[in-house]
Amino acid sequence: MSNLCFVHFLNKKATYKRSSKRFSSDVFTFTQKYNKGLGQHFFLYFYPTHSSQLQGFEPC
Repeated sequence: MSNLCFVHFLNKKATYKRSSKRFSSDVFTFTQKYNKGLGQHFFLYFYPTHSSQLQGFEPC
């Protein structure tokens, strides 16, 4: 499995290496901004870049 993932932050999409510092930073920023006080899992989805036909989002 590729260690590159697409990340969907609501309307923001980006591609990261899963272990990259930018990925960690953006996840932290996203969760602080959008999930503060909601008491829910943050709205973040991962899926493999090699999936050509997505039937929704899946963990990668």
